[in-house]
Amino acid sequence: MKSKIFIFLWFSQLIFAQTQNVISNSFEYGIVIESSFLLNTEKELSLNNMSLQNEKSTLEFYPLSFYLTGAFFLNENIGIELKPGWVLGGDKFSAFEIGMFLKNYFWKKKLLGKIGANFHKNISDAHGTFESTDKSVLLIGLILGYKPISILTLTLSYYRPLSEYFYFGYGSLNNGSLNSNVASNTFLNQIFKLGVEIKL
Repeated sequence: MKSKIFIFLWFSQLIFAQTQNVISNSFEYGIVIESSFLLNTEKELSLNNMSLQNEKSTLEFYPLSFYLTGAFFLNENIGIELKPGWVLGGDKFSAFEIGMFLKNYFWKKKLLGKIGANFHKNISDAHGTFESTDKSVLLIGLILGYKPISILTLTLSYYRPLSEYFYFGYGSLNNGSLNSNVASNTFLNQIFKLGVEIKL
Protein backbone atom coordinates (compact mmCIF):
# COMPACT_ATOMS: atom_id res chain seq x y z
CA MET A 1 0.00 0.00 0.00
CA LYS A 2 2.80 2.41 0.93
CA SER A 3 4.60 1.67 -2.31
CA LYS A 4 1.45 2.48 -4.30
CA ILE A 5 1.05 5.79 -2.45
CA PHE A 6 4.72 6.59 -3.07
CA ILE A 7 4.37 5.81 -6.81
CA PHE A 8 1.20 7.93 -7.02
CA LEU A 9 2.85 10.91 -5.29
CA TRP A 10 5.97 10.59 -7.44
CA PHE A 11 3.91 10.40 -10.61
CA SER A 12 1.76 13.38 -9.54
CA GLN A 13 4.85 15.45 -8.80
CA LEU A 14 6.32 14.55 -12.19
CA ILE A 15 3.13 15.56 -14.01
CA PHE A 16 2.95 18.84 -12.03
CA ALA A 17 6.58 19.69 -12.83
CA GLN A 18 6.07 18.99 -16.53
CA THR A 19 2.89 21.07 -16.58
CA GLN A 20 4.64 23.98 -14.89
CA ASN A 21 7.49 23.72 -17.40
CA VAL A 22 5.07 23.77 -20.36
CA ILE A 23 3.21 26.78 -18.93
CA SER A 24 6.40 28.72 -18.22
CA ASN A 25 7.68 28.03 -21.74
CA SER A 26 4.34 28.97 -23.34
CA PHE A 27 4.09 32.50 -21.91
CA GLU A 28 6.35 35.53 -22.28
CA TYR A 29 5.92 38.82 -20.41
CA GLY A 30 7.68 42.14 -20.62
CA ILE A 31 7.66 45.92 -20.79
CA VAL A 32 8.17 48.05 -23.89
CA ILE A 33 9.49 51.61 -24.22
CA GLU A 34 9.10 53.31 -27.62
CA SER A 35 9.78 56.62 -29.37
CA SER A 36 7.38 57.67 -32.13
CA PHE A 37 7.86 59.62 -35.36
CA LEU A 38 4.56 60.79 -36.87
CA LEU A 39 4.28 61.70 -40.56
CA ASN A 40 1.27 63.97 -40.97
CA THR A 41 -0.61 66.12 -43.45
CA GLU A 42 -1.58 69.57 -42.18
CA LYS A 43 -4.51 71.20 -43.97
CA GLU A 44 -5.61 74.81 -43.67
CA LEU A 45 -9.32 75.20 -44.38
CA SER A 46 -11.49 78.24 -44.92
CA LEU A 47 -14.32 78.24 -42.40
CA ASN A 48 -16.46 80.24 -44.82
CA ASN A 49 -16.82 77.48 -47.41
CA MET A 50 -14.53 74.69 -46.00
CA SER A 51 -12.29 74.97 -49.05
CA LEU A 52 -8.65 73.92 -48.83
CA GLN A 53 -6.32 76.92 -48.52
CA ASN A 54 -2.99 75.19 -47.97
CA GLU A 55 -1.59 71.68 -47.43
CA LYS A 56 1.83 70.55 -46.20
CA SER A 57 3.60 67.49 -44.78
CA THR A 58 4.85 67.65 -41.19
CA LEU A 59 6.94 65.46 -38.88
CA GLU A 60 6.36 65.19 -35.14
CA PHE A 61 8.43 63.33 -32.54
CA TYR A 62 7.19 61.91 -29.23
CA PRO A 63 10.04 60.35 -27.24
CA LEU A 64 8.16 58.13 -24.77
CA SER A 65 5.43 55.51 -24.87
CA PHE A 66 5.09 52.72 -22.29
CA TYR A 67 3.50 49.30 -22.77
CA LEU A 68 3.04 45.96 -21.06
CA THR A 69 3.29 42.93 -23.29
CA GLY A 70 2.21 39.32 -22.88
CA ALA A 71 2.48 36.54 -25.45
CA PHE A 72 1.11 33.01 -25.51
CA PHE A 73 3.17 30.73 -27.75
CA LEU A 74 1.47 28.14 -29.95
CA ASN A 75 4.83 26.44 -30.53
CA GLU A 76 8.50 27.22 -29.92
CA ASN A 77 8.60 30.25 -32.23
CA ILE A 78 5.05 31.46 -32.98
CA GLY A 79 2.85 33.26 -30.48
CA ILE A 80 -0.07 35.67 -30.06
CA GLU A 81 0.72 38.90 -28.24
CA LEU A 82 -1.37 41.52 -26.41
CA LYS A 83 0.20 44.95 -25.89
CA PRO A 84 -1.70 47.59 -23.83
CA GLY A 85 -0.01 50.90 -23.10
CA TRP A 86 0.07 54.66 -22.88
CA VAL A 87 1.40 57.20 -25.39
CA LEU A 88 2.84 60.40 -23.91
CA GLY A 89 1.95 62.73 -26.77
CA GLY A 90 1.54 66.08 -25.03
CA ASP A 91 -1.56 68.10 -25.89
CA LYS A 92 -1.89 66.55 -29.34
CA PHE A 93 -1.37 62.80 -29.36
CA SER A 94 -1.59 61.45 -25.77
CA ALA A 95 -3.57 58.24 -25.93
CA PHE A 96 -4.39 54.80 -24.62
CA GLU A 97 -3.45 51.96 -26.97
CA ILE A 98 -3.92 48.21 -27.08
CA GLY A 99 -2.47 45.99 -29.78
CA MET A 100 -2.76 42.36 -30.87
CA PHE A 101 0.02 40.79 -32.93
CA LEU A 102 1.13 37.50 -34.41
CA LYS A 103 4.69 37.08 -33.14
CA ASN A 104 7.35 34.94 -34.84
CA TYR A 105 10.96 34.27 -33.87
CA PHE A 106 13.61 33.45 -36.50
CA TRP A 107 17.25 32.46 -36.66
CA LYS A 108 17.74 30.85 -33.23
CA LYS A 109 15.39 33.47 -31.70
CA LYS A 110 17.77 36.31 -32.56
CA LEU A 111 15.34 37.90 -35.06
CA LEU A 112 11.71 38.77 -34.45
CA GLY A 113 8.76 39.67 -36.67
CA LYS A 114 5.26 40.78 -35.70
CA ILE A 115 2.20 41.71 -37.71
CA GLY A 116 -1.09 42.91 -36.31
CA ALA A 117 -3.30 45.84 -35.33
CA ASN A 118 -3.10 48.60 -32.74
CA PHE A 119 -6.20 50.38 -31.39
CA HIS A 120 -5.41 54.05 -30.60
CA LYS A 121 -7.79 56.15 -28.47
CA ASN A 122 -6.76 59.81 -28.33
CA ILE A 123 -7.28 61.81 -25.13
CA SER A 124 -9.14 65.03 -25.86
CA ASP A 125 -7.62 68.29 -24.66
CA ALA A 126 -8.41 71.92 -25.46
CA HIS A 127 -7.11 75.33 -24.45
CA GLY A 128 -7.12 78.66 -26.22
CA THR A 129 -7.37 78.07 -29.97
CA PHE A 130 -5.96 74.53 -29.76
CA GLU A 131 -7.96 71.31 -29.56
CA SER A 132 -7.07 67.62 -29.85
CA THR A 133 -9.73 65.10 -30.73
CA ASP A 134 -10.95 62.18 -28.63
CA LYS A 135 -11.42 60.01 -31.72
CA SER A 136 -10.07 56.48 -32.05
CA VAL A 137 -8.39 54.75 -34.98
CA LEU A 138 -7.21 51.26 -35.90
CA LEU A 139 -3.58 51.09 -37.04
CA ILE A 140 -2.14 48.17 -39.02
CA GLY A 141 1.41 47.48 -37.94
CA LEU A 142 4.59 45.60 -38.80
CA ILE A 143 7.38 45.17 -36.23
CA LEU A 144 10.92 43.88 -36.81
CA GLY A 145 13.26 43.11 -33.93
CA TYR A 146 16.77 42.02 -33.06
CA LYS A 147 17.53 40.21 -29.80
CA PRO A 148 21.20 40.75 -28.77
CA ILE A 149 20.64 39.06 -25.39
CA SER A 150 17.86 36.83 -24.05
CA ILE A 151 16.00 39.55 -22.10
CA LEU A 152 16.40 42.47 -24.52
CA THR A 153 14.92 43.11 -27.99
CA LEU A 154 15.50 46.20 -30.14
CA THR A 155 12.55 46.97 -32.42
CA LEU A 156 11.60 49.04 -35.47
CA SER A 157 7.86 49.45 -36.07
CA TYR A 158 5.71 50.81 -38.86
CA TYR A 159 2.01 51.71 -38.53
CA ARG A 160 -0.59 53.05 -40.93
CA PRO A 161 -4.20 54.05 -40.12
CA LEU A 162 -6.96 52.08 -41.80
CA SER A 163 -8.99 55.26 -42.32
CA GLU A 164 -8.38 59.00 -42.50
CA TYR A 165 -7.58 60.16 -38.98
CA PHE A 166 -7.81 63.79 -37.87
CA TYR A 167 -6.38 64.18 -34.37
CA PHE A 168 -5.54 67.85 -33.83
CA GLY A 169 -6.69 71.29 -34.94
CA TYR A 170 -6.32 74.97 -34.15
CA GLY A 171 -7.37 78.41 -35.35
CA SER A 172 -4.70 80.30 -37.29
CA LEU A 173 -2.98 83.28 -35.70
CA ASN A 174 -2.25 86.39 -37.81
CA ASN A 175 0.03 88.99 -36.19
CA GLY A 176 -0.86 87.67 -32.74
CA SER A 177 -4.64 87.77 -33.23
CA LEU A 178 -6.98 84.92 -34.08
CA ASN A 179 -8.13 84.67 -37.66
CA SER A 180 -11.56 83.09 -37.22
CA ASN A 181 -11.92 82.40 -40.94
CA VAL A 182 -9.13 79.79 -41.13
CA ALA A 183 -8.58 76.52 -39.24
CA SER A 184 -5.66 74.10 -39.46
CA ASN A 185 -6.26 70.37 -39.07
CA THR A 186 -3.62 67.64 -38.69
CA PHE A 187 -4.19 64.21 -40.25
CA LEU A 188 -2.06 61.16 -39.41
CA ASN A 189 -0.47 59.33 -42.36
CA GLN A 190 2.18 56.98 -40.94
CA ILE A 191 4.06 56.22 -37.71
CA PHE A 192 7.59 54.90 -37.32
CA LYS A 193 8.73 53.73 -33.88
CA LEU A 194 12.04 52.76 -32.29
CA GLY A 195 11.66 50.59 -29.22
CA VAL A 196 13.19 48.42 -26.53
CA GLU A 197 11.44 45.31 -25.18
CA ILE A 198 12.58 43.99 -21.81
CA LYS A 199 11.58 40.46 -20.87
CA LEU A 200 10.46 39.99 -17.28
